[in-house]
Amino acid sequence: MRITSVTTLVSAFGVLFLYFGLATEARAEWTWDADAGWINMGEPPAISDQGLYGYAAGLFTRGEYAAASEYFTKVNALFPDSPFAGKAQFGLARCEAHLGRPGNAVHLCNELLMQKPAGVNLEEVVSFQLDQVGILAERDPQRAEDLLVPVMQGAPTPTLLYEAIMRQARTLLIAERFDDARDSALSAADRAYSETSRDDARLLAAMCDLIACRVTQPSLLRLDRAIALLRPLATSGRTDATTTAAQEYLPLAEDALNDLDVRHMRVYMAPTLLYQERPDEARSLFNTARHEFKNTLAGETASYYYAESLFRSRDYWSAFKEFQVFLKGYPATSRLQQVVQREFHIGQLLGDQGKRSRAITVMETVTTDEPNGPLADDALMFIGRAQLDWGHYDEAKKTFDSLLKGYPRSEWATAALYFSGVADLKSADLAGDREDVLGKARSEFELYLRNEPQGMFAEEARKQLITTKEQQAENLAAIAKFYERRHEPKAAGVYYALVVGSFPVSSVAPQAQARLKALGATGGTHP
Repeated sequence: MRITSVTTLVSAFGVLFLYFGLATEARAEWTWDADAGWINMGEPPAISDQGLYGYAAGLFTRGEYAAASEYFTKVNALFPDSPFAGKAQFGLARCEAHLGRPGNAVHLCNELLMQKPAGVNLEEVVSFQLDQVGILAERDPQRAEDLLVPVMQGAPTPTLLYEAIMRQARTLLIAERFDDARDSALSAADRAYSETSRDDARLLAAMCDLIACRVTQPSLLRLDRAIALLRPLATSGRTDATTTAAQEYLPLAEDALNDLDVRHMRVYMAPTLLYQERPDEARSLFNTARHEFKNTLAGETASYYYAESLFRSRDYWSAFKEFQVFLKGYPATSRLQQVVQREFHIGQLLGDQGKRSRAITVMETVTTDEPNGPLADDALMFIGRAQLDWGHYDEAKKTFDSLLKGYPRSEWATAALYFSGVADLKSADLAGDREDVLGKARSEFELYLRNEPQGMFAEEARKQLITTKEQQAENLAAIAKFYERRHEPKAAGVYYALVVGSFPVSSVAPQAQARLKALGATGGTHP
């Protein structure tokens, strides 16, 4: 009977496992779509507008774009008046985009803009089109420009009309129709929906002139126009990407305008290749120019941007080394702060890549290149934490102490206290003077908590303080046991009393109290 019961139980579990396995497999055949609901992809679709559309949507969700296209097409062919017809058309356009045919995707959406079928979100359609036009423009700017016309005419909101005109300007810029591109950008500025969007358009208009100076020939008129647009952007006081770009390109345009050597013009305008995201082409040009025009303003510009182009190509370590070459060649450069900012960013990126040793090297250079700069204390904090994570506790301790002594007013000063305590706590086991090191850690945690009771690391500091006190108590208890083994009860009692008096909530306090009683009153006080 017992064997039969076990057999029956095993069989029952087998049935359950089979049931849940089949249920899981069945659930895997179902796909959700917001318009069609749950779709059973394990069965042929019903020959209805909803059935075909749902099946096509399920195929699209699974990434089967060619098959999805066939079913979206069937919806329109068999049910042209269906409420799903417009959605199927948009689904077909999205399939074309995934299949690498952006022009077809835009054309299909243009038909939707003309028809304006119910149930189709035209704002979503136009946003999608603008993305596809951007992709197409890199391959065929003329076709992209032609397809943009109905997009602009059908833009359902002022914001999307602005975005469409900006896309037109960028497309014309790719086609090197610089004056038309500039006019479009200024037209977009007139239709801007915010101060930021207006400034974005004005920056683009300025860049059209600067790029034209690089591609065609230098023009004082173009430089003057670009400077007039860039100057108010560069001095806006904001910290957004548009302001940063204006601050970068304004001095280049001014240098080009003021340098009497026309050969240098191509150097000042070459950074526009970085604006167009062509760093490899820029790097080759800068490499030649930095040698050709060495010890001139143009040579300094070329040397700086040679390193910058390496950074834009994501070759961070090579970029760092070239920035150091630049500073050595031009020690009085006005770009020192730019270089230090870039080096700090390189250190962060190398750290993110797990290249801790190189990251520390870069951050150490930040502290020496500009020791009184705004990033020196940030670099020290980065170094200390990296050393801590690496298990180099003594080095980390020295780094945090350097931060505390060198930058006492730093926003990281109190945090350095906390991490200095962590470094002491982690190194205590290997220290010859363990009690002294633990005492320092305790003092640092307590001081941090007095200064920052609600600080970023306050909760961790409280936990670390508990751990430190526990280790101090254990250390004292170990010393007491040592004296007990040497038959020195009075000395042992002193240390047991320290455990009880200083660390009454530690895990070893009850045992210390018991040993004190066993040893008698002679060990209860200091000798």
